[in-house]
Amino acid sequence: MKTQTTKVIILLICIICSNIAIQSQIYTLDSCITIALRNSTTIKNANIEILVANEIKQQMVCKFFPNVNVNAIAYYSANPLIELEISDINNTDLRNIVNTLYDLFGKRLNIDNNIHFLERGVLAGICATQPIYVGGQIINANKLAKVGIEVAKHKKELAINEISLSVEDSFWLITALKQKRLTLLEVSNMLDTLYKDVTIAHKAGLIMKNDVLLVETKRDEINIYLQQLDNGIELAQMSLCVIMGIEYHKNIKFVNNIDYITNEEIEQLLQTQDIKQSTQQRTETQLLQLKDDAMILQRKLKIGETMPKIIIGGTYGYSNLFEKHSWNGLIFASVNVPISSWGETTHKLKEHKLQTEIERNNRNDLIQKMELQIKQSWNELLSAYKQILLQRQLVKSNQELLKVTTDMYKAGLISVKDLLESQVNWQQSKDEELNAIINYKTKLTYYKTLVQ
Repeated sequence: MKTQTTKVIILLICIICSNIAIQSQIYTLDSCITIALRNSTTIKNANIEILVANEIKQQMVCKFFPNVNVNAIAYYSANPLIELEISDINNTDLRNIVNTLYDLFGKRLNIDNNIHFLERGVLAGICATQPIYVGGQIINANKLAKVGIEVAKHKKELAINEISLSVEDSFWLITALKQKRLTLLEVSNMLDTLYKDVTIAHKAGLIMKNDVLLVETKRDEINIYLQQLDNGIELAQMSLCVIMGIEYHKNIKFVNNIDYITNEEIEQLLQTQDIKQSTQQRTETQLLQLKDDAMILQRKLKIGETMPKIIIGGTYGYSNLFEKHSWNGLIFASVNVPISSWGETTHKLKEHKLQTEIERNNRNDLIQKMELQIKQSWNELLSAYKQILLQRQLVKSNQELLKVTTDMYKAGLISVKDLLESQVNWQQSKDEELNAIINYKTKLTYYKTLVQ
């Protein structure tokens, strides 16, 4: 009995702890980005690409060292590899003399009338070769491999920026929807209070039934909007969880306070704005430069194919071919001049030069477009900031107007319809202010990715 009770208690503790763990899953914008980058398949693959590029670089480094090979062969032939008979002698006089000698002495001495050898044998040796000059191909191949590492790292930076932007867009969407929900709740509270007032006034015969129906209709609309917002919030949170690579559940919370936007923030950005410098610092520009560097190195590799190649080496080995053990070694030098390929390589170089010119034209065009992109992003950021200022002023005006309208309604100077219209205007201005702030946040993040 005690054992069962203990098991039940342990089970309850585990359930309580798991619930506490689930309830404690609260994410800020920074933590969302960190988790998304950690779980992203794209980033994982980018890290692997960097490792691959490093391995390729190490392969090229190995080309600097001597190439050493060990070979061994042993054979046994069913028939001798070399076999000569007296009849194989082409000179007739010589063949006759040998035949005479063989008839006189060969048979008596039990000598065979043919010679055969290399029926079996063993060969083994070690050979080392070292390239002295191969037209700079090894050096340039190493430089090209190093460029490949830098390309892989910059591609990872682009992937990080892309994922971060995606997370921020989803995060700010959730924040906007939640803020709009708070605004609707404020309106709902206003309508609840108003509904009580109009219900009492209608019972007292002070207003028409139509006024009560107007408030009821507006309350139903707000409830519908709240339901739609709840569904939208849930879908947006599920989408963000997919980007982060985590499982969604209803206890996950994304929290963020929308900071007040100040003039100093814009002025600080304005002081650091330098389109030319920002364009040069962009990851895309650096990738274009690396591509240009790679094409230069590829041209040098093609030139290296036409250059003489000098290789030195040495070998030492063992042989047993004539029933005799033998050890021997030698050193050698090799010079290879590819004369016949010069014509083909010349045309390859001309082709490569034309391709390089095309790539440089594309590079210059892309740089100009990136400069325009930064300028456009900056203009959109300024416009978004000005829109916030305008919307704040509009919210302030509608807030004051709602207060005045409410006082006038209580004094019986305006109808319920006018008060509802004033509430709608206030709600819409609050929503527009929120949209302006969220738009500014996303524009700011995008601009920073372009200039940092």
